[in-house]
Amino acid sequence: MLIDTHAHLDFKDYRKDLDEIINRAKKNQVSKIITIGASLEGSKKGLELAKKYKEIYVAIGIHPESVKELNSDVLDLFRKFSKEKKVVAIGEIGLDYYIENYSKDEQIKIFKDQLDLAFELKLPVILHIRNAFEDAMSILDKYDWHKNKGVIHCYLSSYKKVKSIIDKGFLISFTGIVTYDEGIQKAVKATPIEKIMIETDCPFLAPEPYRGERNESSYVKYVAEKIASIKGTSFEEVAEITTKNAIEFFNLK
Repeated sequence: MLIDTHAHLDFKDYRKDLDEIINRAKKNQVSKIITIGASLEGSKKGLELAKKYKEIYVAIGIHPESVKELNSDVLDLFRKFSKEKKVVAIGEIGLDYYIENYSKDEQIKIFKDQLDLAFELKLPVILHIRNAFEDAMSILDKYDWHKNKGVIHCYLSSYKKVKSIIDKGFLISFTGIVTYDEGIQKAVKATPIEKIMIETDCPFLAPEPYRGERNESSYVKYVAEKIASIKGTSFEEVAEITTKNAIEFFNLK
């Protein structure tokens, strides 16, 4: 079985056919989906979906694009949400210097606030890092990762950075980009399978042969197939190991 470790099922893209999306995922061996909070409303909606569907779990967090949303009241609300058994991580959180109109100082503050929250709640962290690798790593270095877990989702950096990431104890998660981008394929080759999780980041980043279309959780199988090809191993082995990695990382029951 497969686990889609990063989806945005709360997005309006699935408003009309989410039941069909879930059913297609199950038919394609996807047993669990982590829907990811990118805003306060997205985190709330994700929690609702996790309560409705047994296949869905949820991460709660504020994406750098929603930097203005985070305050002490929201942090308290996340503390309350964290008591729900299907809340499995804080995320996605991080830094995105590609985004215009948001200061680096604001992003850094909410990143640190949510890292502190994750360590307080003993929940793993889903990291979004875009055009901000050095600053993000500098912040992450200040935390004791023997006491918590982190994954860099939708890996987009050079394969040359893989070793430094793994040495910190983080996992790396790959999307459908791996089906067509040679740089990301090199990163997969450089990453031990025991440190890999797979995701769709749907509705974005659909893999070949659906590139440019709406992505969905059933397509995570194409990510696994491509990783198997790159690693020179079987689909079954990639499915088994990445699923084991996800179950351990998110403490899934």
